[in-house]
Amino acid sequence: MTYLDSDPAPTIEAHPDGDGTHLDLRLLVAPAEGRFRAVELADALDEGDLIDHGALIGHVEHAGTRAPVRAFCPGVLVQLLAEGDDQVRLGQPLAWIQPVAR
Repeated sequence: MTYLDSDPAPTIEAHPDGDGTHLDLRLLVAPAEGRFRAVELADALDEGDLIDHGALIGHVEHAGTRAPVRAFCPGVLVQLLAEGDDQVRLGQPLAWIQPVAR
């Protein structure tokens, strides 16, 4: 008997709400158009780091000005979506933060 001769695989019904896993994630966006610069090496953040409200993530530089990119809530830095020297536009996603109570 070959695979083609066997009974079809059972059908698995998907739950309409997915697998039931819900994550509370917040998107940190660019405050201005320009070039994204991550925090300096001594203060560098890694994905998975716990950050405070107001923690400096980096800056967006444009025409000689620097707009700070700061965490708007305490939480875990889940993922950086922009790297140092990336050109970004106003409102472009820069990082995911999972809020935590502190």
